[in-house]
Amino acid sequence: MFLRRRRRIDSSKKLYTFNTIQRDNNKFMQFQCSNI
Repeated sequence: MFLRRRRRIDSSKKLYTFNTIQRDNNKFMQFQCSNI
């Protein structure tokens, strides 16, 4: 029971990290485009 709950939290944390990276990449791309 505890392990299952912990795994779900871990997977959601990975998803959160992935979303954060995607958002940062989008900001970076916009910054690059505005510099060109």
